[in-house]
Amino acid sequence: MRAQAPLLEAATRIQQLASERGFDGFTGTAIEDDTLVLYWHGKLPSAVAAAVSAHGRTIPITVRAAPYPASVLAAEAKRLSQLPGVNGAGALSDFSGVWVGVSDTAAARNAEKLASAVKIVPRVKGEATPLAWRWDDTEPFWGGGVVEHRSGIWPFYSYSYCTAGFAARRDSDNVEAMTLSYHCGTSQEWHTPEGGLTLGNTSSGVADVDGAYISGRDYGATVYVGPNNSSSGVAINGYVIPTEGTLVCYEGGFSGASCNSYVTTILAYEDGIGPGFWTEDAAQQAPAGQGDSGGPVLAGSTGSGLNGIGVITLGDLDTQTTCQGLGDRICSWRVFNVNLIAALVQQDLTLQSVP
Repeated sequence: MRAQAPLLEAATRIQQLASERGFDGFTGTAIEDDTLVLYWHGKLPSAVAAAVSAHGRTIPITVRAAPYPASVLAAEAKRLSQLPGVNGAGALSDFSGVWVGVSDTAAARNAEKLASAVKIVPRVKGEATPLAWRWDDTEPFWGGGVVEHRSGIWPFYSYSYCTAGFAARRDSDNVEAMTLSYHCGTSQEWHTPEGGLTLGNTSSGVADVDGAYISGRDYGATVYVGPNNSSSGVAINGYVIPTEGTLVCYEGGFSGASCNSYVTTILAYEDGIGPGFWTEDAAQQAPAGQGDSGGPVLAGSTGSGLNGIGVITLGDLDTQTTCQGLGDRICSWRVFNVNLIAALVQQDLTLQSVP
């Protein structure tokens, strides 16, 4: 992961430059054989060309032409993912169009006929399921810890579990927050499972990015790392934007650490939720499962800790396999995550980080 960090951080800075300057030709980035590949639609602006040249003095970087900008691919992937019979969509790995997930070969033939302004490639893909499941955290609460919601009347409580994500601050009033997934539950009180400490209450959330956040207590810019009963953590240095080929670490509270998954698809949406990215475990072992929802996905950093890159959202049921950590759950080796920066921006949040 650390070997990829300079490439990934360069990719993020180039995308930020394109966004800040209003350049609409940016399409995507990928890591191929330790080289950063920048996909660009149209003529490369001089400012971007200068940035590529500057980064090229320290890392291998190449530029490839793309038929569409990221804005077109993302908008079309989101639209297609919401159509009947479609169970997901995202940019092709070479950014030449959009793949469309369907349930069987007959549906794939129909998908080829969908009206679209971009190239469509159908993929037979099973439905995805939310991954909704360390245990006794204390204030300031860290990301990667298990959180619990109780409903009903004692002693007849029912319980639901998820994993805390990243410490943040609300831009409007600087209130501290901890990210969580929208599908975990909004406007609810959350506790630590073992000690029963109150972490706070979730916001009303933003469904489009499967985002919510807990507020009301103190939260630290640290994430638990290691097994599902770990007491060790690592500092969060900042965030990076997903790039194909990135090696990431999952830190779900039920599964614990798994650092063998690579980003395979970016600019992806599932039922309109996104932008996000899919990863696949190189050994087809499960990095996440139920109870890990909302948890942090990490990438390499040139700083003292790691960077945030995504929020665990759902798993591909076609890739179910044995869970690591706690058993008796549904776990997958192919997992979808919402981009961390998208989840933050859509909720008026800024990531807490340390140098």
